[in-house]
Amino acid sequence: MHKNKKTSTYGHPGILTYIQESQADMREPVMLSKPMLTIHEVAALLKMRENTVRAWINEGRLRAVKFGRDWRVAQRDLEAYLEAHANRQLDPDEVSALEEKSDKF
Repeated sequence: MHKNKKTSTYGHPGILTYIQESQADMREPVMLSKPMLTIHEVAALLKMRENTVRAWINEGRLRAVKFGRDWRVAQRDLEAYLEAHANRQLDPDEVSALEEKSDKF
């Protein structure tokens, strides 16, 4: 373990350290501006079974964060997964329309 990292009472790096490292790796700010989704919520959004979503997470296909016994999926990660598995890329006009629509909510 690195001596200069802040640690929790259990000796593990805290969430702040995790977010800071993520920011450095991604080269853009990571903000939890939108709530993370549960497996149940992801399955409901996609109209799929929870076991399918769990399988994607366990296989490493869908990025998720484990909190105790529960998994959470960032909306950004779900969108990236869907984009990677789409049959075609969005046109710039379609991207703009979707961004405008999502800003209203």
